[in-house]
Amino acid sequence: MNGPELALTGGTETIGKQFDPASAHLRRSFAQIAIERSSVRNFSECLVDDVELARAVEVAQASPSVCNRQAARVRAVPRGTAANRVLSLQNGNSGFGQTASHVLIITCDLRAFLTAGERNQAYIDGGLFAMTLIYALEEQGIASCCLNWSTVSSQDAKLRRAAQIHDSEVVIMLIAIGYPTSEAVVTKSPKLPTHRVLIEAEIAN
Repeated sequence: MNGPELALTGGTETIGKQFDPASAHLRRSFAQIAIERSSVRNFSECLVDDVELARAVEVAQASPSVCNRQAARVRAVPRGTAANRVLSLQNGNSGFGQTASHVLIITCDLRAFLTAGERNQAYIDGGLFAMTLIYALEEQGIASCCLNWSTVSSQDAKLRRAAQIHDSEVVIMLIAIGYPTSEAVVTKSPKLPTHRVLIEAEIAN
């Protein structure tokens, strides 16, 4: 599937200049933020400032949503017993989740959608919101790691009870966030060539 155009080189690499304190004053373009961002799994002991977190959420609120209904919600759980309880219900954070400053629970309120034709819109709008939030955090030097919530209904129910999530909301994903350690590394993630992704559409009559 990857073909010869995508050289899959394994291993890790240093996190890059985006989290270098000496370069913190240099403002990056959106293209730089998007291209340079990687999932981080080495978080420092410092907690993310509430003001910075609120600022990132404010930016994420500008994400496109169907008819501007703004159904996405975020629950922020700071490091500690409660966050560990949430993380224990997710199957992809072993060894690093407990070091995150916060665990974010992204949900979308189904009450914003009106017809059966919109049954998948919560996941689209919630995904757009989550992506913008991740980039808004990155812009402030706050690293993140997306934690999927592809799980069974019984596990979903446990999270709902633990985080007091309303029945009208669907869980989109979890995100571990925090300031990276000075020696943090990330996995190498080569991308497909653009011509493999950008396709000139041929529309049938």
